[in-house]
Amino acid sequence: MSKLDILGSVNLDIVLRLHDLPRPGETVHATQSERYLGGKGANQAVSAARTGADLRFRACVG
Repeated sequence: MSKLDILGSVNLDIVLRLHDLPRPGETVHATQSERYLGGKGANQAVSAARTGADLRFRACVG
């Protein structure tokens, strides 16, 4: 099987859950927060790895 080199972006997606959308000027507090791996390159690397591909993923962080 051939090896893949994936070069792309990696992000941390933060999803905040609210009871209601805030009105203009209003401050609301999140009821829940979740973190997910994101970024086009990272998503491609995860998908390829799930198929059993032998890969290296490279991204700039920081």
